[in-house]
Amino acid sequence: ADGNESLSDLCDFMTEEARQQTVVYMKRSSGIVDVEWTCEKAMALMFRRARLAGTLKRTLQMELFAPNAGEDHATVSIRFGEKGSISTISLVREDGEWKLGSAPSPAEED
Repeated sequence: ADGNESLSDLCDFMTEEARQQTVVYMKRSSGIVDVEWTCEKAMALMFRRARLAGTLKRTLQMELFAPNAGEDHATVSIRFGEKGSISTISLVREDGEWKLGSAPSPAEED
């Protein structure tokens, strides 16, 4: 799969709310307003920034643990890299599939 297809797959794993949160975050943090933002463009910029900051490897080495699932909602703890801080993200069951209920924060820099 090419990069755009992979980004599309990643965005498909998010609820509409999480996709919008990602777009708003990247639009605000980049200051780029003259672009028609999509989740895929926002994720591409987020990964590009992580690569340039030297944190991409850690971002891609995320660890998920401590799942707590109900019927339609769940939480899972996530850590980026071996020594990264731990965050909790929400998952929502949409059309029988688990999706990110809110956008995860980008990995913090060392």
